[in-house]
This record gives sequence, structure tokens and C-alpha cells, in this order.
Amino acid sequence: MKKYFLEGPEDFKLIPQKRTKVHFFWGEEDHNSIWDTTMGPDGKLYMSMSSELTNGGYARLYEYDYKTDCARKLIDVEKVILPQDRAIRASKFHTSISFMNDHKLAMTTHSTDKAPQHPTWMPFSFFGNMWEGFAGSNIVTYDLETGHAENLGVPAVHESLYGSCYDKKHNAFYSMGFMKGHLYRYDFDTHEAKDMGKVSEMASFRMVPGPDGNLYATSRSGYLFKIDTDKQEVVDMNYRVPFFRYGEQYDFSVSFANISVGRIGPDGRVYLAFMYGPDILALDTATGEVENMGPYLDTLRYAKGENRNGIFGMDFDDKGRLWYIVNPVNNGENPMRPACPAGLFCWDITKKGARPEWKGILGVSTCVSTCPSMMYIHENTLLAVEQFHGKMAPCVYAIDLSQYDEGGDVLVSVDPNMLEDRMFHEGDPEQYGYSLPFDQNDSVCAQNPNTFDAELDSFYRIWRELAPDHIDDSKVKGLAWDGSELWGLCGEKAEYVFCIKNGKTEIVPAEKAAPEKLSWLKAAIENSVTVQAAMPYYPGRQFMAVPVVEVTMASGKKLVGTRDGLLALADGDRVYSLGMCGYNGPIRDMAVTPDGKTVYGVAGDPEDLGMVFRYTDEKGLELLGNIAHPSAKLDGIVASNVLSACCISADGKKLAIGSADRIGTVYIYNI
Repeated sequence: MKKYFLEGPEDFKLIPQKRTKVHFFWGEEDHNSIWDTTMGPDGKLYMSMSSELTNGGYARLYEYDYKTDCARKLIDVEKVILPQDRAIRASKFHTSISFMNDHKLAMTTHSTDKAPQHPTWMPFSFFGNMWEGFAGSNIVTYDLETGHAENLGVPAVHESLYGSCYDKKHNAFYSMGFMKGHLYRYDFDTHEAKDMGKVSEMASFRMVPGPDGNLYATSRSGYLFKIDTDKQEVVDMNYRVPFFRYGEQYDFSVSFANISVGRIGPDGRVYLAFMYGPDILALDTATGEVENMGPYLDTLRYAKGENRNGIFGMDFDDKGRLWYIVNPVNNGENPMRPACPAGLFCWDITKKGARPEWKGILGVSTCVSTCPSMMYIHENTLLAVEQFHGKMAPCVYAIDLSQYDEGGDVLVSVDPNMLEDRMFHEGDPEQYGYSLPFDQNDSVCAQNPNTFDAELDSFYRIWRELAPDHIDDSKVKGLAWDGSELWGLCGEKAEYVFCIKNGKTEIVPAEKAAPEKLSWLKAAIENSVTVQAAMPYYPGRQFMAVPVVEVTMASGKKLVGTRDGLLALADGDRVYSLGMCGYNGPIRDMAVTPDGKTVYGVAGDPEDLGMVFRYTDEKGLELLGNIAHPSAKLDGIVASNVLSACCISADGKKLAIGSADRIGTVYIYNI
């Protein structure tokens, strides 16, 4: 098999130009991204002009009519939601714009741009800062007949909603959170918001409506689930996307396996593409069966110079053929690489034995697509949204597909000297387009890490051990080492006992566990507090100065954590305050090393990101960060927020941490 579809500029052939046109949104150059577009029944596009990472901008809502080639701005979001100027910006609507009826739109704001005083976008670093952090996503509606925009409020404080989807049958809006991965439901009739729990580690955005009226999505680690809109329940489908990491062909360091786009095919199945995965899957919502239709490329990789590729825009034409755009990406490289051109493909995917056909590079002679997002087909016209991430204004390509069927499919070579954005000119900073702002952001965040950086030895998805029917019972209550075996107790409606040994997890209902082992485990994880002295407090919250966990140091002093998240060193009646262990919430658990000199602990409110901390007499209290491991070298991404338990092995070499999120997970670190 050939490795690269595009070996170099000699392979760059444009789509047919005879009936291809482009519309630029001049004046919106600072809005360097568009990750939200929907199409109305008349073919008009409604899209979010968005700002990413370093511009400090706010989102815009635009309407574009390809038939008249006219565009108009509908919303300046800051005039609707009244944000604080110091706060991280509501810079986008993201994967959310939905028609509630023929004239009313609903959407949710999202942030990927910085506060004016910050060096770059830092949402995790300022999650608990009420003044400079992101306040939370707003639900916004817009009436196309009256021009009235309405702010319905923030359904999840401080969380940025990464994707939303309208449930027409029940007049409700489902949203998934970027930072914590929870699923939220907002009822437009009762105006009630509901948190349905953590369904993804973080950063899943696409929910795809099925022909059955339900919604379908995946966790970032690639596990497929259904949102039953009648029952308002999350139903695990006990299926994992088979390409949750890039494999030998790719070298990007972060793992993705969430749905990027989905469309209902002519056979009634839902066709799904993934960010970033090489195959297209077809889901039969009636049976729950998933068929892998195969790779969308007939080569291992798309373009020389990429480190991954994916599909964000695809749609079926009136002949049942699937059209899609392959998006090559290469941010995260050192040194930076030139941008790669996006390619248009067509696949008669429901026809047995058919394979994808290349239709050329998306673009015109002066402007080639390098970072496309959404795509729709209306009356045999393909509308592709391009965002560039460079200095060019965003644009929409309108391609009359009939020119392919009429034999006018002659491809024309790209002349790099005619490209206004100079994307393929070696040594020109503009060539880096998508890469430049992301690499700048990575550099700043690398110097200001927010995650716990101890060496991860292994992790265990307790929620998958209880899938598909008892995931809610995976919330970890406590952990204890017994030699080389790690034992734990989890549950919500019912309790389970699990044991991790030799890299595997064994789990049984608590009533079926050996009685003596269950008694030992419950005694080992109990947080008994003996300190009677008055605890430190936050002024005005003295009633929360209640000790909830303690450990004994080698000196005989007690390290004590309170319900309000303060840590103190107690020696008899004398108490020395050490400060807060996080923005909000209780200290949940602590563990001391065998020599009694180092204590690790976990803290945080259920709505927070979670915090790991450490105490030694030499350095005092150190806040170590929240838990998130996005590396593609692992078995997919893992991340947790409600850090509920911790314990240290008898040899002092291993630290185990458990989470009480809906998708309970256990981590073992080398310390």
C-alpha cells in the first residue's frame, strides 16, 4: 500500500473550477476559526465566526446565502450575554447551532480564546477563578423573523459546552462539557437544567441525531453511547471505536476517538467519522449493530508533512453518495511544518465493493483549503466552510457537483505563486497557518502545567468493568493495598468490590465478596478522625471547619483535612494552618508514605476539576494539579475530576488514586 496520497506539490490538483466559487468574510480576519455551522431548509448557512487562543475575541453569528452570495451578521455575542471584561472569552459557538423550528435557532457559547491579561487561552488554569476564568457557556436563541437574540443563562457554571444538539420531540437541548466531559440537558419548556454525569473523559463534542429520535455520541476514549431522549438516560452500547489511537502511521502525542461528524445515509444507518480515525463506521440504530465500512483513504496517510488527518465535513448527495473532505493537520511539530491542502472525496459507500474517489484539492487558484470544518450539500451544491487559522478571512466554497457528472471534472495543478496566503512557501511564517497559534499555546501551557505530572504506571477503567448496565456504580469509595494487590470499593445504587492484580481487574458485587475481605477493606478505607482541636477556617465559613480526614506523620503530629478544603498540622491542642488544598470543596482522602515523611491527598468540590496535593515538612503544602492523561501512547485518554480516594503501597513506591465520577477510574503512579 502506498504511504502518502499526496507526496508533494506535484500532486496538488484543484477541484474543477468551472462552477466553483468562493465567498470571503472580509473584515473578520481576526475570527480565525469556524467550528459551528448548520444549514437551513433553503440552503442558507448559519455559522459562528470564532476566535482562538491569542486574539481575545468574541463569537459572531452569520448567515450566508450561496444563491445570492450575500452574508449578514446576526449576533455580536458580547452584546447578548454581557460578559466580564477580565474573564476568558466566549469566543465561539461550537457544534451547537440547531433549528428549533423554521425560524428560531438555539446554540451554546464555548471558549477557546484568552482573557485580555493572559498570555494565551488557559481555561483549566483559571477554572476556579471566578473573575478571570470562564464563567460558563450560555444558551442563546435567535429569531430569524424578528432578529431578537435571547440569553437563557448558564446551565453549567465554569464549564465550556463543547457541543450541543436539539431534541425536537421534547423541546430540549443536550450539551457535552469540554473540561469535565459531563452531559447536560436543558428543557426549554420548564427552563430546568440537569447534569446527567460524566460521559466522556473530556472534550467530546459531537452528538448525532438518529432516525429513531435518539442521540449518539462517543467518549473521548471511543466508547459509543446512546442518549435515550424519551427516558432521559445514557445507554452504553458496549462498543469501542477500533482506532482510538493513531498507530504506527502517526506521531501526534494526544489521543482522540470522539465522533467528529455523522450523517444518516440512504439506507437509514448513521454514518460516523472520528477525530482522528482512519475508518468510517455505520450504526444501525434499530439493532445497535456497527459495521466498519473501511478506511476513507486507500493509502496509509494523506499528505507528507501531516501528523494526523480526519473528517469534519461530510454529507450525502441526492444519489446516495457520501462526499467528504480530508483535513490534514500538523500542529505540535518541532520544527513547524508547512500547511497541507485538504482534499475532496466521494464514496458510493452503500454500494458493495465501491471505494473512495478523489475529486481534487478543495479550493480555487488563489486560495486552497488547509483547515476546513463543516460541509453540507443543498440542491446538488456542496458548501464547504474554510477557516484557515492564518491571516486570510474565513470563507465558504460553493461547488456545483453536476460538473463532475457532466464530464467537467478536469483537475488543474495548484500554482503556489498564485496563493494569496502563501501557505506553501518555505520559510514564510504565514505558511504555518493552523500550527502557529496552537504551538504558541502549547509552549505557554508547558511552562504553566495544571496536571499532576507523576509517572503514570497504569490505569483501570472501573466503569468498563461494570458496562454496559451498571456504569453508575463505578464511583470509587475507597482504596487499600494488600501486598501487591490493590483493593477497592465502589458503588452508588449497589456496592462492588474490585481487586487489581497483575494488570487486570476482578470485580464482584459486595454481597458476593469474601466476608473477611470485605470487612478488612471497609476498615482500611474508613477515615476515622481523632483530633479534637479547633480547625482553621475561611472567614464566614467557620461552620465548615470540620476535620474529615487525618494521617499520622513520623513526628507523631497529625495532618488534618477539613470539609472546607483547609489543611492543618495538629500537635495535641496546637494547630498550624497550612492553607487551602484547592479552589473549593473538601479534602477527600490522604495517605502517608511508610516512613511517615510525605503525605499525598486529593481534594475538590464535585463541580471542580479535582486536585492532587502533597505535604512534607521540608516543602510544606504543594498543589500538584488535576488528573488528565491525553497521551496516544496509552490505551486512549483518561481523565477524572471527583478524586475520592488515595493510598500508598507498603514499599512506598506506588500511589493509587480513585475517582467518584460517573465513569470511575483508578490510577497507579510511581512515586
